[in-house]
Amino acid sequence: MVDLLTTEKCRGRGYAVLISQYAEKNLAAAGINQLWTWVWHNNSPSIRVFEKLGWVYRGILVEVKFAGIKDFLRFKLPRLK
Repeated sequence: MVDLLTTEKCRGRGYAVLISQYAEKNLAAAGINQLWTWVWHNNSPSIRVFEKLGWVYRGILVEVKFAGIKDFLRFKLPRLK
């Protein structure tokens, strides 16, 4: 799953949680036992979905793109308390 978007009239009804649970179940059945997500720090609705699913916040991934360089510079920051 790359993106999960719900229209305004469907928000707050638990659809994102149900779809995510379905995806988790099918990925586990396929032998995938570790998942990660990429959520903007200010995307409260998405953060709530993953909290409801029991996901654990592990840290922050920082990406920096320099002009003229093809790849991103990526580094992880530990969870801040």
